[in-house]
Amino acid sequence: MGIGLSESSPQFLSSQYFGEILEQRTNGRITVNVFPNSQLGDDVQMLEMLQMGTLDMTYPSSSATTGYVEELAAFDLPFLLPSREAAVAVMQSNVAQGMLDDPNRKLLEIDTDTHQGPALFRWLTLGMEYLIGAILVALIVSVSCNVVGRALFNNSLPWADELARMLFIWLVFIGAAAAFSHYEHIAVDALVRRLPLRVAHMLYLLQHLIITGLMLVIIWGGYQVLTRSSGRSAIMDVPLSFISLSLVLCVIFIAAVSIWRVGAGSHHWVDVLRRHQWFRGG
Repeated sequence: MGIGLSESSPQFLSSQYFGEILEQRTNGRITVNVFPNSQLGDDVQMLEMLQMGTLDMTYPSSSATTGYVEELAAFDLPFLLPSREAAVAVMQSNVAQGMLDDPNRKLLEIDTDTHQGPALFRWLTLGMEYLIGAILVALIVSVSCNVVGRALFNNSLPWADELARMLFIWLVFIGAAAAFSHYEHIAVDALVRRLPLRVAHMLYLLQHLIITGLMLVIIWGGYQVLTRSSGRSAIMDVPLSFISLSLVLCVIFIAAVSIWRVGAGSHHWVDVLRRHQWFRGG
């Protein structure tokens, strides 16, 4: 965790206390290292690190967060909340939590916990998440076998490196498909969050139409590769088409989700226009 204030600030002391409680309640499995005095950068830089995944947590000032969620500027208004209890109640309410989500794309997300989205996509996403875990374990084991073999026995397993490469390729493409279903790919959405709902949905519609077109092109190219590939790996004798299959399955899933989002977004957009009397139909 990175913060901009000094070791004597309430933010640093509360962050340390948070780390102690977290470590205690997880029996030491999770620890928190707090870096004060802007050691990791200023508030804006640390928020950018959060987006890139290079920092787990930060404790920024409210002014820095308003560049990402402008609604949070409401909490900078003087005398808005009469007491600490009122502030806690507001921040834990559905209204405050809703500020952290992008309402323009909320209806287009696939969430296995809240059963949002088609059941088929939810089950496929859940299956991919379990598959990612299994592949990651197998990848760690295969790499560790070679590391231990070379370090202790001065001997390596020829198949381990080849297996690790195959597993890594599958991990990348299955992970990309699962991330797409959750809207977890890196995106610059500062502009879209500020657009009116109808304009934002038009952009999402265009975005997923482009994605669908690109995925169809890749599916065709992947099919050509699968049907024409006759080679096999040098050591494990695995068909090379099996490796390419991970890409094809990934883009098929992304294309299917994009098509669903185009349909779902179009229906929602039409409903919005009807409510605002911009669309006359049926």
